[in-house]
Amino acid sequence: MLDSVSANIKLMQTIKSISKVSIAYALLPFKRNQDLVSIQEDGIEGLRFVASIVDGWNNPKEILNDIPGKEVAKYVSRRLPEVFLTQHPNDLKERAEKSAEIVDKEVLAKWPAHASCVGAFLFSFMNEDVLLTLGSVTVFVYRNRRWEKPSEVGDYSLNPAQYPSDVSRFIGRGELKNDPLYSAKPDIFTLQHSTPILITTDGFDDLFSESEFNKLTSEWKLDSAEEFILDLEKEIKKRKNEQKDDIAIFLRLSTL
Repeated sequence: MLDSVSANIKLMQTIKSISKVSIAYALLPFKRNQDLVSIQEDGIEGLRFVASIVDGWNNPKEILNDIPGKEVAKYVSRRLPEVFLTQHPNDLKERAEKSAEIVDKEVLAKWPAHASCVGAFLFSFMNEDVLLTLGSVTVFVYRNRRWEKPSEVGDYSLNPAQYPSDVSRFIGRGELKNDPLYSAKPDIFTLQHSTPILITTDGFDDLFSESEFNKLTSEWKLDSAEEFILDLEKEIKKRKNEQKDDIAIFLRLSTL
């Protein structure tokens, strides 16, 4: 019993939460530790918060350490929201694509090749949320008493045995930018504050399919983001032999 309590306390210490907007998040590193979650709350007029969930990468065959991937993730987690919020097109798709184009060029100027990132960026405006995703992130929204992947977020995964990348959309990797298969084109859609949303990096997909995740969580309560992530971390720990990559987890429950 004491061991169980101690384990729960240890897991809980890895979880960060902001109760006033019903969000919680955690990082479960693997070998490279290039994922990050960052939250901006203050000084953004018209927004409750901005959340960046970013998965960095660099080519281990070309770069012997993991620093560039971490640096790209850190840069984009701050810079893409900053650029998006200063763009003025009324059309969200145009605004998102222009922002990603600007940040992609900036990243290529700093890290010309073999480093990149994918990510999701949740802008919580006063009346609704806007989610911008780019590349291989996993998004679930809670509708009709089940978690489902929204149709607005595409699947851009590739077979790494056939291609030099396991995803076709990302920021960075100048060595691939002449191939039209690859781009920094994002997806974007809006959702209500009443719709819970879970965002994870792609290491999550090695452990759970959509149906498995729904079966696992069918009896879980959605009244505490922190408790939900704690229960999810416990399940991930049980599957530690199946984990192949870092996993970042972000959850926003209903805030109405």
